[in-house]
Amino acid sequence: MKKNVINLFFLFLLTNISFVIITAPSSPWILASLHYEGGIGTLPTPLYYDGNNIMPHLNKQKNHLDFEIPRSRNNQTYYIVVTEQIIPVSKKTVSQPHEFIGNTIDYLRVPKENDYRLYKICLTSEIVSNQKGHPEKIDYWEVTEMILPENGQLPPQTLIIYDLPERVLSFESGGSLISWPTMYMESVTKDTAFLHLAALDLNTIHVPFKKTYAIDKKRVIIAYSS
Repeated sequence: MKKNVINLFFLFLLTNISFVIITAPSSPWILASLHYEGGIGTLPTPLYYDGNNIMPHLNKQKNHLDFEIPRSRNNQTYYIVVTEQIIPVSKKTVSQPHEFIGNTIDYLRVPKENDYRLYKICLTSEIVSNQKGHPEKIDYWEVTEMILPENGQLPPQTLIIYDLPERVLSFESGGSLISWPTMYMESVTKDTAFLHLAALDLNTIHVPFKKTYAIDKKRVIIAYSS
């Protein structure tokens, strides 16, 4: 009898607690996915953004890597680079241009000998007619392939994907205000542990996101911090 009462109590909690779903335009996050055609490996692809080590969710049933990145309300343009190696460049001193400041990173770059794929992803909107014939604003992302400058410097707001550039297949069209179009990749058919080894240097200068939960009355609040 006592066990049944306890079970009923937890059932009451579950049925009376709702998860907070932050919708556009208030969401501080952009949702994104990598889809590997035909299969995905056991190790998630190393991902980095704005000084943070992104911890993706590995969805083997859908062959997806799902993750979130911080959304900047003042910036509607982002970049995605897919490559096997990124090198941090230390900041130079003002008085001695040929001397570098120890642990101060000026920018990240792709070495000249390394292949890469760089994409510019811009938020765009237009007015269309809905099913009732009324004008309606829709938001979507335009994806354009780009090339890096001669020194290989990555632009700001770049999502770094440590993977083989030749695996990139295409992008899903569209997306939404808080969701990037899915990026399609070839399946993982060989050991990719070397990519995680190559990413060790970036791990030292990127901080993992932390996800915390808190119950506030009838809501479960999910918060991220670095």
